[in-house]
Amino acid sequence: MGLGFMVFLAGAAAAGYLGVKKLKEIEREIRQEAGSVTEPDQEKHPPDVQAEPEPAPLHVETEEGLSMETRILQCLAGRQGMLQTELYGYFPEQDRKTMQGILLEMARGGLLRREKEGSTYRLFVP
Repeated sequence: MGLGFMVFLAGAAAAGYLGVKKLKEIEREIRQEAGSVTEPDQEKHPPDVQAEPEPAPLHVETEEGLSMETRILQCLAGRQGMLQTELYGYFPEQDRKTMQGILLEMARGGLLRREKEGSTYRLFVP
C-alpha cells in the first residue's frame, strides 16, 4: 500500500466524520423547528431541568385588513416571551424567511424585543 492510498483513506475518514456531524446538526434543527422537545441523546438521559409549561393555545383572528405586524403582536400580547420557532406555527401560510424579515424589522422599529436563545430568538412585547 502506497502513501497516496493512506492519504486517500485518511481523507475519506475525515469526510465521513464531518458528514455525520453535519447530519446530526441538521437533525437537531429539524427537531427544533418541528417542536420536538427531546433529541435522540436526551431520550436516554432526561435533562435535570424541567421544561417550561405549555402555554394555552392561542386563537388568533385572521380577519381581513389586519397587518402581519398586528397579528404577531396579538400572539405575543400577555405572554412572557415566545420562541420565534413557536410563532411560525401560528402563521403556517407565511414563508419562514418572510416572517424572519418582518420580525427583524419590527425589532428594529421597537415594536418587539428579541433575545437570542440557542439557534432562535425569544420574542417579547416591550
